[in-house]
Amino acid sequence: MAKKDKKKKKKKKGGLVIKTRKKSSFRIPEKMYKAKVFSVEVDDGQYGEQIVWNFKIIKGKQKGKELKLWSNVIANPKNKTGKILRALGKRKIRDGDIDLEKFIGKKCRVIVEDHETKAGDETSKITQVLPYDLEED
Repeated sequence: MAKKDKKKKKKKKGGLVIKTRKKSSFRIPEKMYKAKVFSVEVDDGQYGEQIVWNFKIIKGKQKGKELKLWSNVIANPKNKTGKILRALGKRKIRDGDIDLEKFIGKKCRVIVEDHETKAGDETSKITQVLPYDLEED
């Protein structure tokens, strides 16, 4: 008579389950990458309410890697938000509202550099967003 393979089933305890990692950050080589905006949200950040731009690398060895960039919720031609909007195709920044959802799916180039967090972790950070150059495709 063959013995039955008895596997113990782990009972799931109720509640919200999350995955954990030793580090929450990662590094990729410093360079310019082709990327696209895959989501945009407004959230409370280190300096109050901020836009969180979520980019995904779309070409090369780092394809699929996701990077975030935070910027001010008020855009003007000279601040980071205004520069991001121009890189994504917004020609003029005028008084009024801008629908950020219109920029989801837009292609661009991002410059990524090494960065050390306040906690001492080495990570990669987007330092600049540039227009997507169609001629290089």
